Amino acid sequence: MRFALVRHDAAIAAALARQVARRWRDLLTVLIVLPILALFARAWLAELPVERREIITGIAGFLIAAAVAKTLMSRIAYHRTDGVIAHFAQRSADALCYIPLLLAGGLAVLFAGLFAVTGLASVGPAIGMGAGVAVGMLAAFSGDRFGPSTIGLAPGRARAFQQRHGLAIGAVVSGTAGLVCALLPSANHLDAIVAGGYALAVVILTGQVDATAVRYMAMVGNSSMELLRKWLPLPIVLLVPAAAVLALSQSWVAASVTAVAAAGLPAITILRIFAYRAFSRVLADWLVTILIAVAAYLTFSFPPLGPLAIVAAILWLAWRGRDARWLVP
Repeated sequence: MRFALVRHDAAIAAALARQVARRWRDLLTVLIVLPILALFARAWLAELPVERREIITGIAGFLIAAAVAKTLMSRIAYHRTDGVIAHFAQRSADALCYIPLLLAGGLAVLFAGLFAVTGLASVGPAIGMGAGVAVGMLAAFSGDRFGPSTIGLAPGRARAFQQRHGLAIGAVVSGTAGLVCALLPSANHLDAIVAGGYALAVVILTGQVDATAVRYMAMVGNSSMELLRKWLPLPIVLLVPAAAVLALSQSWVAASVTAVAAAGLPAITILRIFAYRAFSRVLADWLVTILIAVAAYLTFSFPPLGPLAIVAAILWLAWRGRDARWLVP
C-alpha cells in the first residue's frame, strides 16, 4: 500500500474536478478565461528580449516550485497527524513514494505550462524550479509553526539541534542565492530582478504568522522574546547573507532590494506577532495594514519618520499586549 496516500489525494482531486465541472461559472473560467490570460501573457512576453524572458520564466518557476514543495511537505505533515490514513503516512516508504511522485508530476506540469506561455525550454526555468524546491522544502522543514518544538514539548537539545540545522541550511541557501545574483549581468538590472524574485519567495514562504499559535503561546506563558525567536530567525537567515554577499560584490541595486526585504519582513512580522497578542485576528490584521500604510506614507513624505513610526507602533503593541499571558481568549 505504498501508494495509498497518492491514491487518497488523487481521489480528492478528482472529486474537486467533478465539482468544478458541475458549476458552469467555474468550468467557463477553466476552459475560457485561463487560456485567454495565458495567450495575453505569451503575447506580452514575446515582445521582450530572450534574456529577460528567461529571467522572468526562472523567477516564475522558482516561486511556483517553492509553493508546490512547501505545500507537499505541509500535506504529508497533515497526513501524519490529522489525516484519515495516518497509519500509512507514518511509514517512511509511503512518504518517500508520496513526495517525489507528486513533486515530479507537479514540476512536469509546471515546466509544460511555462513552455506553453513563454516558448522557452532552456536551462533557466529548470534552475529556478530546482532552487524553488530547495527553498520550499527548507521553509516547510524549518517553519513548523505549531509543533511540539514550538510549545516546548520536545527535549531542549533536540529543539536546539533542529533550529541550528535548519538555520545553517538557510544561511547556505541565502548565500548561494546572493552569489548567483551577483554573477548575473547588471544590464537592465537583471541581478536586481532575480534578487527581488528571491526576496519575494522568502516573504511568501516565511512571512505568515499563525494568529492561533501566537495566542496559544501567550496563553501558556511564552514571553515576547520566545515568540520572536520562533518566527524571526528563518526569514533573517534567508535574506541577510544574500544581502551581504551582494553588497560585498558591489551589486548595489540588488543588495538594496534584498536589504529592504531583510529589514521590512522582520519588522512586519514583529508587528503582526505583537498585534495578535493584543487583539483578535481580524482586528489585528486591519490594524497592521493601517500601520504599514501610515509608515509607507511617512517614508515617502519624510523618510526618517517611516522607521520611527514602525518602532513606535511595535512599542505600543508590545505595551498593549503585555497582559496577554495566561489569559484565555
